[in-house]
Amino acid sequence: MSTIVRWLANNVRFYGSRPAVVQHNQVWTWQEIAARAAGLGVGLGERGLEPGDRVAIVSDNHPAMLEAYYAAASSGTVMAPVSTRLHAKELDRYFGGYLRPRAAIIGPGAPEALGSWIDDCELVVGLPGAERQGVPYDELLTEGAVLDLDRDPHLPFTIGQTSGTTGFPRGAEISQANAASAIAVFVAEHPLQTGDAYLIQHPMSNVPGGPGQLFPLVKGARTVLRPSFDPVGCLQTIEEERITHTVLVPAMLRALLDLPDRETYDVSSLRSVVVGASPVPKPLLEEAVEVFGEVFVPMYGMTESVSVATVLRRDDMYPVAEQAPSRLSSAGKPSAGVELRVVDDEGHEVEADGSAIGEIQLRGGFVVDSYFGETEGGQGSWTDEGFFHTGDLATVDPDGFITIVDRLKDIVISGGTNVASREVEEVLLTLPGIVDVAVIGTSHERWVEVVTAVVVRADEGPSTKEIDRYARTQLSGPKIPRRIEVVDELPRNAMGKVLKRQLRERFADRQ
Repeated sequence: MSTIVRWLANNVRFYGSRPAVVQHNQVWTWQEIAARAAGLGVGLGERGLEPGDRVAIVSDNHPAMLEAYYAAASSGTVMAPVSTRLHAKELDRYFGGYLRPRAAIIGPGAPEALGSWIDDCELVVGLPGAERQGVPYDELLTEGAVLDLDRDPHLPFTIGQTSGTTGFPRGAEISQANAASAIAVFVAEHPLQTGDAYLIQHPMSNVPGGPGQLFPLVKGARTVLRPSFDPVGCLQTIEEERITHTVLVPAMLRALLDLPDRETYDVSSLRSVVVGASPVPKPLLEEAVEVFGEVFVPMYGMTESVSVATVLRRDDMYPVAEQAPSRLSSAGKPSAGVELRVVDDEGHEVEADGSAIGEIQLRGGFVVDSYFGETEGGQGSWTDEGFFHTGDLATVDPDGFITIVDRLKDIVISGGTNVASREVEEVLLTLPGIVDVAVIGTSHERWVEVVTAVVVRADEGPSTKEIDRYARTQLSGPKIPRRIEVVDELPRNAMGKVLKRQLRERFADRQ
């Protein structure tokens, strides 16, 4: 079957001298990337690492991260990247208490305090510009090494850290087969040509090995890396590199739209901008289309499905003015080759009436089948038929469009009534002066839980009384926030998802 490492070898043969990766005006060809990846894989083996050993990666986006994924696919080692935004205690819990890597690659952007786990690593490798230095990365690469094309495609080659929005992150074991399947789905939904350029500016620690990083591989296209996202740098890179494809999360999109001189940049090369990681508010999507054109393609997925599941296709979305509001708020329909069902508590598919709520379940070659260190079944994460429990609740309308209403753990049950937090958030975001909002449930002696809105206001934004009055004109009784908390910013993970567990902990002691 097709594997990551075989695709890489194929590109050396047919696109060897073409640019594969670009960063800071430095270019690496497919032949160079493959040689460096082979050298890394062999170099790790020469220093004692064996197939199955984990290699931690803590770095801003860097070409070495792509080389590391390819090296893992060739050598059998398993790459485990994480966000540079994690605290030392979080790194200790994930690496020291969970993954226990034998080696670590530390790059620019890694926190100065990494935690005690790093002291237990037998090999520490430092990328240029990293605070923590060990063996220089280039010295680790064995010259003249060749790729091993015969690794078992069903063994993990990278571990994707789950988002941790509802609890401690787990490590999804992503195999080459999972990644290859996801890449095929991604390219089917977002046609990519050999001469195209894909901009990576979201953290490469997110869903490593999946479409978010490697999908240009299948067409020999060019990947352009930015160490991290910043609005001006993003637009400059799109203009200078003639970017055709990229990924934006809602927070990134909002930052681009807030730039006063955004229209001075030439972004006419863009053909497909995936928006996802969290639901995209309809007003934000409409504004983005008005400014940047009909290039946005909302997608829904997760680490365990290597970022693919559903897509709101162009024909179902554009022109925006002609589409029903409910459709623009939906996650679309299953991506190519994806088996998806929305089921009730009894395991029966819900009625496609746009109101019956059930859990999204997924099946396909892109879905992982295990978490690191957990027994088969992953604590009930898969059904007996092999469907994965996403924990996301949704409805299906008569035309088959899927609308995500909430995370299973984010539903607020107030006085016996289920309240979807996303619905309340969407309403509050339509109030001028509300910049950001997250809705959670907090304890109440009588109602068990009450809807609590945690809001970020613009300067001179609405008062809590004004927010309350507005909510009462837009929402039915149980959905009206009984508490409104004002904060400077919402806690988010590296991909922009709100960490509601932190908000629950912060406001748990208030009645």
